[in-house]
Formats: sequence, structure tokens, C-alpha cells
Amino acid sequence: MNYKKGILSVILWFIYALTAGTVLVGTTMVMLLPEGGSRPIGLVIAGVWLAMTGLVVFLLHRFLWVKWAQNGEGSGQVKLIIEGLAVVALIAVGITLRVRESMQYDISGAAGNIWFDAVKVTETTRIPQVVHGAVYFYLQVLHGLLVFLGNKMTAALVLQIVLQILTGIFLYFAVRKLTGMVAAVVSLAYWMLCPVLSGAVILGPEPLYQLLWMIGLCVCVEALDSFRGRGDTPGIRSVGGFFLSGIVIGILGYLDVAGLLLLLVVFSALFLETKQQVKWMRRICAGALGLFGTVVAFFVCIALDAVGSGKQMENILLAWWKVFSPGRFTWIALYEQPAVHTYVPDKVATVIIVAVMVTILACGAFSYWCRKEHERQSVWIALALALGILNGCGMLSEDMPGLTLWYLLLAVAAGAGVQAVLPYEMELLREVKGVLPETVEAVPVGAASTKRRLKVQDLETEEFPEEEPADFQEEPVETEKIQLIENPLPLPKKHVPKVLDYKLNGDDDSDFDYPVADDDDFDH
Repeated sequence: MNYKKGILSVILWFIYALTAGTVLVGTTMVMLLPEGGSRPIGLVIAGVWLAMTGLVVFLLHRFLWVKWAQNGEGSGQVKLIIEGLAVVALIAVGITLRVRESMQYDISGAAGNIWFDAVKVTETTRIPQVVHGAVYFYLQVLHGLLVFLGNKMTAALVLQIVLQILTGIFLYFAVRKLTGMVAAVVSLAYWMLCPVLSGAVILGPEPLYQLLWMIGLCVCVEALDSFRGRGDTPGIRSVGGFFLSGIVIGILGYLDVAGLLLLLVVFSALFLETKQQVKWMRRICAGALGLFGTVVAFFVCIALDAVGSGKQMENILLAWWKVFSPGRFTWIALYEQPAVHTYVPDKVATVIIVAVMVTILACGAFSYWCRKEHERQSVWIALALALGILNGCGMLSEDMPGLTLWYLLLAVAAGAGVQAVLPYEMELLREVKGVLPETVEAVPVGAASTKRRLKVQDLETEEFPEEEPADFQEEPVETEKIQLIENPLPLPKKHVPKVLDYKLNGDDDSDFDYPVADDDDFDH
């Protein structure tokens, strides 16, 4: 899906470019200074690195545009096969890495067993009454699993692995529909290879909530896709998906405030490029319908909590606000956990992995300008920025700081930047199966066609055009333009009125009207 460029998207791009540049310079300094390098040399290396990244992005975009115009239609199935193999391979690698990580997990460690000890089945087991909805829901799920499988740490670790793999799958489908194939593969690769960078199998409520968040993202993306296809259709059907998305967002917002970030995806309908012209007021109504569904679902959850706990709604609402109320803003909260904590033993391999990640992140700062009118990065940048603000303001709990999701959103934004290198205008053209009339040029099927098109003057004068000599040096036909064929049927001739310019003979020999008797039965 494409979004129209505007002032807001340019501001978001500037923030993203500033972030990418800061990360690139910081990475260069971290890798260079321990080796005895100086700061000026590090800045020069970072500048050259950034300039080379931009040059490669623009040259690659130019090259892919030409190649796509030549054989983009015929290689569609090949790309799907390659994509499918890459996705299956990434999922297999992700499962393998997480199983290996779980086998190295210290089951006897007290730091990792706090959740297990709280819900393991005993005679006196009682689930703690936690105000944080996502944490309480995770405790209930983990307790139910231990009831069926027994007090085994392996069962809890397997649950974490399953939740993370399902999160990656839902992430792939959501990003693929909203941004594109390349962005989805890049995001899935980051998520599945997380155990290479940090310990991924850690007991806690975050994996379960991340899965629910990705499911909500898929619902919102499906509503956007329906609105893009038939947003101009009168009635509620084309915008009804936003109300359903609002219900899901309200439930997720009750569990954790990070769920309310999905409202940004719903509000992105204001800038979404649709197949038909959609009025601005209808876009506003779509976003308002999603907001209404969010409010309704949120207060319904508060009411159900009040009924189940026997407390008043005001007290539950105040308790929710006390957990997620903002505090003093601090940037340090974003760096409490390192973004890259590699378990790769080889130092050279670690440097290569970090360099590749930073380069991919920097691509989006340049690929944003590969096209003039639309882009696909702003929605992910807005989500990452909003989540960073929530974390910096202290609105996220200590049990779920949201850093894992924040890094994932940055990875998706980086993947969207890589996707922008591709000439996806042609994909949009083939999807719509038509362009505006003023942009269509009639092109013959063959480059060596020798007859010119008939005009209205030719029909009026009954003069057919003469054949022109074939020009074998014509430029190849561009595949992105609609190709029309000549009319193979004969054209109608002009009507010529006939006038009688001679006299009719008035003799009796031309009279064939014979009298017939009344009793004549015509049997002779």
C-alpha cells in the first residue's frame, strides 16, 4: 500500500534519517575507538560509509527500474518461489536457534523462574491479582499450561518459542500486505535471527502480548486493504473493518497501553492511496469509526473487569491510569538494554552482522526520495517514534518495557526502506489494471507495425491510409503502457444517396393486377 507524501511524512523521514545517521556514527565510534582510532577518523569513515550507502541505493534503484521494465512480468512466479523458500528457511532457522537457546537456559536460575514460581501448580497456588492486564493474562495462560502438562520448565520455554514463531508469521503477513515482499522478508529475518543477537527465550509476558499485537496489526491492515479497494463505495461495508479494528485495539489497550499505538495504523487511512478517488470526509469518518470502536471496547473491558473483581469501574480505571500514567521524560530508558548483544563468538562475524544491520537501517534515509509522490515508510516510523516516546515517558511497565517491539519496528522501517529501492509503481499499475486516460498512449503490439491508426477524416472521405515503410529502428515498446491492437474488422462505407434521373414507362403492359372472382378458390 502506498501513502501520499506530505509535510508530516517528510518530518518523519527527517527523524528517521537523523536516527539512522546517529546510529551509524555511534557504531563507527564503538568499533573504532577501542582499537586506538581517533574521533575525526571515525567521523570521516562514518561520512564515507553514509555517502556510499546513498550512492548504492540510487544506482540500484535505477538499475532495477530498467530490469523490471524489461522482464518484470515474466519473473513474477520465480520471485514468489524464491520468497517462499526464503520464508520457510528463516522459520526453520528461527526454530533451531530458539531450541538451541532454550537448551542453554539455566533452569535453576532464580532470575528466570520468577514467573514460573508464581503460577506453578501447588495446593496453595493462587494467581496474583496484578493490575497490569497483559501480565495477568500471561500468568493465567502459563498456569493453565502447567495444569495440563505439569510443573515443567520445558513446557514454559516451549510456550515462549511457539509464541515467538507465531509472532514472526503474523508479522510477515501484515508487513507484506502493508509494505511489500522485501520489507516482510527483512523483518522476518530480523525476528527469526534474534537469538543470534540476544537471548530470545526468556520467560515473561512480552512474547504473548507481542503475538496479540501482531494479530491486531493484521486486522488493521486488512481494514486498510478493504478501504483501499472500495473506499468510495457508499455504506458501512467499506469502512466497517475500522470498527472491528477499533474493538481489537481497545482490548489490546486495556491489556497494555502499547496496544493503542495501532490507532496510528487506522489513522493512516487519511493519507492512503486508493484505487478510486475517496473524499476527505469519508477518510475522517473511517478513522473516527476506529476510534469509536476503541473507546467502546476499552470501557467494556473495564466493565467486565469490574464485574469479575467486584470493584467499581472508577477504581479500576484509576488503577489502569496509575500503571500507565506518564512520568518524567528521559532518553536513558531507551538504552537500558543494548540493541545488539551478540552471542557470536567470532569478533569479525559480530562486526559484519552489525555493519549489515546499520547499512540496511541507513538505506531508508535515501530510498525515501526514490519516488516523488508516495512512500511506504512513514507508518512504521510513526509507530517506532510513538513507542519510543511511551518508553521515554515511563508509561510502559518494568515487566514490559517494549524495547523488543521497538527494535522490531525499527527493523520493519528499515525493511520498508529497502522495499522503496524497488520500482513498485509498476506493481501498482498492474494491480489497478489501468491508468488515467491522459497518461495512456496507444502503442501497437509489434514494434514493426506498418499501418497508422484510422482517423475520423478517413471515414468521412472514404479514403484509407496508405502503408508507410517499416522502420526497424524504432525504440522498444515500454511494457508499462497499455498496448492496443488495430481493428481487424472492415469499416462501414459512407452512405451515398441515390436519385432517379429517368422516367417510368406509363403503358398498360406493366399492369399485373388481374381481377379475381369472388367464388374463385384458386384450385385451377
